[in-house]
Amino acid sequence: MMNKNQIKQLDDKTISLIAAGEVVESPASIVKELIENSIDAKATSIVLEIRDGGKSYIRVTDDGFGIDEADVELAFKRHTTSKITSFTDFCNLYTNGFRGEALASIAAVSRVSITTKTKEAFLGTSLIITGGIIEKKEKVGAKDGTTIIIEDLLYNTPARKNFLKSNQAETSKINDIVERLALINNSVKFKYINNNKVMLITASNLTFSESMNNIYNNAYDKSIKELPIEYIGDYGIEGFLGDNSIMSHNRKNQYIFVNKRVVKSKLITSVVEEAYSQFITINRFPIFLINLNVDPALIDVNIHPNKLEVKFSNENKLKDTLSNYIKSKLSESIMIPKSNLSSKYDKVKKDEPQNINFDLFINETNLFSQDAVKKPASNNYALESMPTNDKSHALENFIINTKPNAENNLFINENPNNNYDLSSKPSYNKTNLNTTSNSNHQFNYKDLSVIGVFINSYIITQYNEALYVIDQHAAHERILYEKYLNSYKNDKISSQNLLIPISINISFDVSVYIHDIIDLLNDYGFNAEPFSQESLVIRAIPNIFNQNEAINLANELINNFSKQIYLSDELKEKIASKACKSAIKANDKLLSLEISQILSDLDSCENKYSCPHGRPITIELSKYELEKMFKRIV
Repeated sequence: MMNKNQIKQLDDKTISLIAAGEVVESPASIVKELIENSIDAKATSIVLEIRDGGKSYIRVTDDGFGIDEADVELAFKRHTTSKITSFTDFCNLYTNGFRGEALASIAAVSRVSITTKTKEAFLGTSLIITGGIIEKKEKVGAKDGTTIIIEDLLYNTPARKNFLKSNQAETSKINDIVERLALINNSVKFKYINNNKVMLITASNLTFSESMNNIYNNAYDKSIKELPIEYIGDYGIEGFLGDNSIMSHNRKNQYIFVNKRVVKSKLITSVVEEAYSQFITINRFPIFLINLNVDPALIDVNIHPNKLEVKFSNENKLKDTLSNYIKSKLSESIMIPKSNLSSKYDKVKKDEPQNINFDLFINETNLFSQDAVKKPASNNYALESMPTNDKSHALENFIINTKPNAENNLFINENPNNNYDLSSKPSYNKTNLNTTSNSNHQFNYKDLSVIGVFINSYIITQYNEALYVIDQHAAHERILYEKYLNSYKNDKISSQNLLIPISINISFDVSVYIHDIIDLLNDYGFNAEPFSQESLVIRAIPNIFNQNEAINLANELINNFSKQIYLSDELKEKIASKACKSAIKANDKLLSLEISQILSDLDSCENKYSCPHGRPITIELSKYELEKMFKRIV
């Protein structure tokens, strides 16, 4: 009698359909694979056309190397690739593809036609494949490069087809991947067509920041800082950083690449966001692009079918290197937010290309920005009529919206001056406590003339032809924060003895470091001694904290001792909280002498533009902005 659980060899068709389930997650995953193939083929121009969110039609045309006639059929078989010959090749892998799975998987669940020609060939080769079966092959006249068309996606797996989202949702996914691939491959010209409408054209040979503005029609202008490639140890870092005048409600405009490969990395995201933490407010996210150039032998890209994840051989080294690099670059680009209220009054945007047919973009205004920043319903803030606790929030909203909503400005740039001819070719170290220094010395608070104080909360000042509004609480909070922090950095923190010493138990896994922990606590202003194998006693605490605050800090430092690269974070958080509680509050009436002292002390701060929690200290309202609002200029 045959065992019903007998092991059987699956047939090739079943194997291909199962494999396709891993590679073909959505139309966007197909677009990604096909464009990456074009990039690996050294294409200088790529045209993508989709219909119905890519469900019914996807076409990718490039001017790359093309495929030899003898290899065209082989390219659609599983585990066939030109990228590697053995597993050891991973140590030198710089291409996007490597598994030899994509084309076979795509062909297994769709109707595929491909026309390809190499530069050396007189004629090209055309191939038609349905459900993985080759139906027709012939020689044809063709341009150098490859055109591949995918139709009726998942026609033979209706159950999986039902899991696809709406056309709009699938289009949004494709928009995102096209944007990322166009940004990182800024030497390639891209053209993107959706349902017969040209949605995007990019120029080539741009910097990353130029490419970003090309894609977003100059919406970011000078708010992003180009990072030319810089080699630090094992890593080459390049990209761009958005300054503190532009913030997002989500992480959509965070672009991370490793060797120009599109990836998602919680490690890189957390390091960059931590570096920005003092310059942007809570629940806001920085805009940046980071491309990490690294020896392929130091990373593993073969850990997930979609190839979006990557592992690094020495994460702590990468954290240190990237953190120090980002902080140093931010110190050169952080600035005072400028008001853009006058734009609310403009009927016509002068910098808008006048030849754009905006009818093209009906129902497409969320291109690449499905989660675009939402503006407040009104910007007419009646501060004097608000409850006291709401006034600071109103001004904060005013500050946050001082930049045009770039995420809603992604329109095709059809500037006739541009040539878009696509046919042309971890250890504990007290130095970790350093705040981010700011090298922008062009602005000094001592140069400001004080005009007055608004609602006992905002200091109104003037310099040249601009008004500067200073949040007195945020300013004093920054001053106290750096004062307390510098006391630690310079070993000038004083302690206060406890009337009754406090015993703290430590877990077994960190008890072996008890003497190192005690040294750490003593450096931070505590007087700690061993009490037993798994406990210590605190006899004195830093005098800037009360007993509860100090003991909580001690426990956090002990519990996180194994994460030594971030040992200073707990202290910074406590100091920021203490500075916030001790600082002058909104509605506190200040004397002229106190205002002068605040301005003087701000000039001595390393970061004089934001409070420890990332809120701006000062905003600028220029004469030009005022005159536009009063219609003196148009």
